[in-house]
Amino acid sequence: IVSEATQATAKTGALGFAPTDVVDKATAGQIQINGEVIDIKEGQTFEDVYANIRDYCEMMNVDVVPVNAAGVECELAAATNLSFTSVIYGASQKLNITTDNANLAQKLGINGVQTTEGTDAKVTLDTTSGFKYGNSIYQWRTDGSVGPRRIPHVI
Repeated sequence: IVSEATQATAKTGALGFAPTDVVDKATAGQIQINGEVIDIKEGQTFEDVYANIRDYCEMMNVDVVPVNAAGVECELAAATNLSFTSVIYGASQKLNITTDNANLAQKLGINGVQTTEGTDAKVTLDTTSGFKYGNSIYQWRTDGSVGPRRIPHVI
């Protein structure tokens, strides 16, 4: 194994709410995560907002958890950020998080979101030692949504 596959990750900037804070008219809006729209309505608590985000993300094979300043999962009340991680590994995994409301973006730390795309695993098999079909190195790459692909490299 040359390198293992990785998951896509995203960590928001600093959160600007307490779980019991209520969404006001100026903060209501929409969040888009990988193209899926989540409506955030006036009167919801931010605990409800987090629950909606978590539920939508679960349907998209994305885990989202509140984390503290050290990046350790914690209760929402102690969280400084939200951490998003794709369930599936590989280069096809990306996280795109946006909102249509600057106030909502500030409360959820979306303006400061840092994302890392997933990567494919890379495996190299040296067929010159112990294999009888020529002098080639084969590399398999998988990205979680596509099966193995063989890329021959002749020596």
